[in-house]
Amino acid sequence: MRLSEHNARPDGAMLTCPRPIPGRYVIVFKPANHFLAICELKVYGERSRSSGFYKLVYHHTRAIVPTMSSSSASTLVACAIQCERVSLCFAFNFLKISNGASVTCELLRYDTFQMFQDLIPMIQQKVNWTVYFLTIE
Repeated sequence: MRLSEHNARPDGAMLTCPRPIPGRYVIVFKPANHFLAICELKVYGERSRSSGFYKLVYHHTRAIVPTMSSSSASTLVACAIQCERVSLCFAFNFLKISNGASVTCELLRYDTFQMFQDLIPMIQQKVNWTVYFLTIE
């Protein structure tokens, strides 16, 4: 979000983001040779729905389980973010061709996390595919 001198107020400014932006850091800067003075900076966000992380569980393997969606994702992190935003996504298959020309993200669905863990052995050897699933801390 951009704040310019014409929309700044002496008592401060509230900047809002038009869409959810995943991340942990906020960068504040002023371009060129201008001075930047900050008295107070508050950042508000929403807590993640889970307290876990996505872990690589199978390399050169694809899980054969119900797929919620299949789409292109620019990176592995982008695929994990897609899964994080869907309530019943506990895992994903990720395909990246070695030259980076093609990336596929398949979100895998189960009604509960335990059901998914019980059925994860349903796998198939596939070159360039990897399986990641949510690991609860």
